[in-house]
Amino acid sequence: MTDARRSRRWLFRAAGVGAAALAAPTVAGATPRPATPAVTPMQLGNACNSTPLLDDPRFPIGVFWPPPPDQSTAANYADMAGAGFTFLITGNYQLDWQSIDYALGLADQYGMKALVATDPGVKAVGEMFTIDDSRSDPLTISTAGARTLVQTATARYSRHQSFAGFSLYDEPDLGGSRNVTLGRATRVVHEMAPSAMAYINLSYAVGLDYPKVLKDFISQVAPPLLSFDYYPLRTTGEAEDYFLCWSQIRQAGLDSGLPTWTYVQTLPSGIFPQPTAADLAWQVNVSLAYGCKGIQYFTYWTPDPARGEGFGPALIDLNGAKTDRYAASQALNHTWLAPVGKELLPLVSESVVHANENPQTNGTNPFTPDGYLTSVAGTVVLGRFRSADSSVKDRWVFVANRSNTASVDVMLTTDTAAVHGVGRFDPSTGGYTPQSDAPCIAVSLDAGAAALYKLSAS
Repeated sequence: MTDARRSRRWLFRAAGVGAAALAAPTVAGATPRPATPAVTPMQLGNACNSTPLLDDPRFPIGVFWPPPPDQSTAANYADMAGAGFTFLITGNYQLDWQSIDYALGLADQYGMKALVATDPGVKAVGEMFTIDDSRSDPLTISTAGARTLVQTATARYSRHQSFAGFSLYDEPDLGGSRNVTLGRATRVVHEMAPSAMAYINLSYAVGLDYPKVLKDFISQVAPPLLSFDYYPLRTTGEAEDYFLCWSQIRQAGLDSGLPTWTYVQTLPSGIFPQPTAADLAWQVNVSLAYGCKGIQYFTYWTPDPARGEGFGPALIDLNGAKTDRYAASQALNHTWLAPVGKELLPLVSESVVHANENPQTNGTNPFTPDGYLTSVAGTVVLGRFRSADSSVKDRWVFVANRSNTASVDVMLTTDTAAVHGVGRFDPSTGGYTPQSDAPCIAVSLDAGAAALYKLSAS
């Protein structure tokens, strides 16, 4: 959330991590755990294009703000995995290595991956200090010191099958003031733990030269992916420039060859309304239309009101009870996002258009006949995809309802000069159902819903 710079990092900055981050903290009265032996990281290369999360055949569906330490139970982690989430980012008072280690142990049991965000040493490397061998500023650490901290953290967590890497920073300054040190931190992670992801999530701000922000970030940091948050649901309507933001993220991802991930809003706060099941589906589906390769939910557990942020209930309330949005996300993840996301994961976004909008949304392109479709009836977002193998002539068209409040009747007409068959993706089987009414394909989409079609082309 970046309006008036009320960023998510401002809301959730972990307290009490300073100079003490240079040593592993302990919890009073805690039962000592056996020391984890040092490990030799797998040598996968500094490009970090092969990590447990990126190699996972499942579509990445993540949670921000997992259960706090006193609610980190097998039952609660079973519920998280049972809702279709494939990974978590540590947080919610998991501020010491013991609670993080315990959470990763639970994630192991339920087949989830984890990005470690709150290890004190990793926070020192990514967030609290600048990596600078000249040590010209008192708040700096040397490259050797950063390597030691990352190596120590890796030795603690790499015994877990769930360990997927480190979250180095959530919403760094978009002016790029930390890009150089985040680039150094990313290189340190790749040196000391080559198979670990060095994850960073960006925010968005209206009025910035965002393409330049992204270009500088990519060139100076060399991230393994582009993750961002910008929440479109507002009590006053849709957020300004939401689709402009997505179009700029999409283009930066295509230009750099990086996958793009985003967050969806699950809870109310101030100008952000309480999302409906259709709102959740809409955020997911318009993101998929724009080529999104990973969906993260903000948040899973409801943030503690003592923090002063004014959030309402998320998927799980403060007492650990499931809200109606837990059931909505569970159904969405299992019956739609996981199967269709897996289908889209290897495909390449080729174009995105908004059909029949009036007025046309800022930053979007209107539909025009494209050699595969000659006409579209209904107000929808159309994402067209191709195979990574350029010799494949087939195309995939993802059709997302532009509205999160009303259903829409859609008619797609294919160009018979190029398209000789159409199949609709069936998420229950992972296959395609031939459409006998081609070249005219009719579909009715509920509010926020979508459909995927494969166009057999020549």
